[in-house]
Amino acid sequence: YFDLYRLIREARLLSHRNVILAAYLKAFQGEDMDAAERSFRLAWAVISASGGTQLVLGENRSLLRDSYYVNYARLRESFLPIVQRNCDFLVRYKDLLYNDPGMDIGKTASGGINEDVRFFSDACTFSTDGQADTVWTLLRESRDRLTLHLINLTGNNAMWNEGKREPTPAAGISAAIRLDRPVRGIYCASPDSECLAAQKLPYTAEQTKNGCIYTVKLPDVRCWTAVWVQLEE
Repeated sequence: YFDLYRLIREARLLSHRNVILAAYLKAFQGEDMDAAERSFRLAWAVISASGGTQLVLGENRSLLRDSYYVNYARLRESFLPIVQRNCDFLVRYKDLLYNDPGMDIGKTASGGINEDVRFFSDACTFSTDGQADTVWTLLRESRDRLTLHLINLTGNNAMWNEGKREPTPAAGISAAIRLDRPVRGIYCASPDSECLAAQKLPYTAEQTKNGCIYTVKLPDVRCWTAVWVQLEE
């Protein structure tokens, strides 16, 4: 998964263009459609949250599983609403995903000894580089917004092009965010929800000598949840 992220971020940095990955899904060549559909959801989440799009969906409600385009899989009717929501999510939140000029700060602001953004949960662990069996946190900071993407890899390895187990919902997550600017609001949305509308999250603020710490409790993360902190001008 981290290779997908790195390809997209480096290509965007060098070209200043939108990035499309021809990331075909081999899991759809097998018989376990549940595992294959979960592989789609996680790969789509990583590519989208990284700022790219995935060339994988074809005509007639089908999905490409190989670079030889006649080798495709017909999607199950029960899975079509999930695919539709994931596509709609990209359109609705294009400003978070594609029009965001922000700098990636995942490794400099979170994880290790860095404590500007901290995540807490008794039910899961976190990583900043898509490690297996973790909730991967991707952070980008722009002039008026801090965006946090949480991708749930719990119960799975980090290999993007394999069938996947059903992730254990990542529950009880809270984030503590240290900022030196006032906050207008904190919001979240997810393609895993039937409603794609942004949800405003309550938060607390504590002033310290090193800035104000905003603490917010996040909803459970099934596959992918986007959280953004809107900053005052």
